[in-house]
Amino acid sequence: MRNKNRTQIFLMLLGAFLFTACSAFQTDEKTGAPIDPRIRAEQEAELSKVDQNYENGYYSVARQEYSEFLMKFPNSVFYQRARLGIAKSFEGEEKWTEAAQIYRETIGATRERQPEIAAYALYRISLCYENLGDEARVLASLKDALSLKQHLTPEQADAEIPARMAASYSRMGLDKDAQENLLLADTGIQNIIRQNRSLMDKPTLNNWSAGTYYRMGLFSTNQLSHENLQAALDSFKMVQIFSLRSIELGVSPWSEKAEQSVMTNYQDFWKTIQNFPLAQGMDAGAALRQKTERQIYFVGQTLTLLSDLKSARIVSQELRSKISNRFFDSLKNFEMQLEKFLYDQGEFNQMTPEALKRNRLKQNLKLKEISN
Repeated sequence: MRNKNRTQIFLMLLGAFLFTACSAFQTDEKTGAPIDPRIRAEQEAELSKVDQNYENGYYSVARQEYSEFLMKFPNSVFYQRARLGIAKSFEGEEKWTEAAQIYRETIGATRERQPEIAAYALYRISLCYENLGDEARVLASLKDALSLKQHLTPEQADAEIPARMAASYSRMGLDKDAQENLLLADTGIQNIIRQNRSLMDKPTLNNWSAGTYYRMGLFSTNQLSHENLQAALDSFKMVQIFSLRSIELGVSPWSEKAEQSVMTNYQDFWKTIQNFPLAQGMDAGAALRQKTERQIYFVGQTLTLLSDLKSARIVSQELRSKISNRFFDSLKNFEMQLEKFLYDQGEFNQMTPEALKRNRLKQNLKLKEISN
């Protein structure tokens, strides 16, 4: 009897020990890494400092620190988050191939255990594919990200990704799909802003909105050529309004980023037009004439995009931000460059300088009518 009691006491003590041990060495169900609240907090704090270097644009410094974090904590629950940071740092330096490779590895490692990281990596890799000119993969990665929609933020799922899909469909010539996704993006962002008005103060909401609009309007001209110029202009027409909304909010750093991005896009369009090649196998004079006619056509297309932006501008001067005013001053100078090109074409240009001037006056009158 006494031995039986001793056995029961031993088993109870053993059970208590095992319970305590399991609690002390509990593992993360996603990664299998031990979880200690203190260690976890320390690692997260260290990684947050590295994230701040990335946010400040110190990409090579951040990448080195992410790598050091991985070596220091090879079993960390934040291991894949640090890998994601390395990919983002490559992306920040426009090293698209290197970034895409790490994103792919991260997606494969997290799809089952950390789907929130996989979903975000799928979204980010679409930017890499766009800059690499791989349109099929742009669309595929965005669709794949949406298959993990529950792990994305509302703005990513309902606004940013639909906006990027609209541009992608447009570049592929699928206009109906492009328009459907453009409507989804615009409706999505408006709904989220309405919901956030009761959750955020105005400065916070404006900052959030400016950042979201900036990402919705991102457009790569990295693979731009005379062959895809028309498709690029058509796609850019769809999303430049989102960049404008970011610019008009006048919130740093997003509004400046949107301003710089749009101006870079327009300058790239202009460079492509200026460097339009002569057609092969044609008489030299005929080839030159065809080149000039194509240049005039695309300058006209670009001027139309500029006119669209001016028409969408906030009417009230009191509500216009300093960044917005600077942006439209830059656009005015750019517009004058394009018009000078048309004037210089002489006999090739169907619109005389007087006709161009009348056309500009009509545009100004139209804008005045809108403002009234």
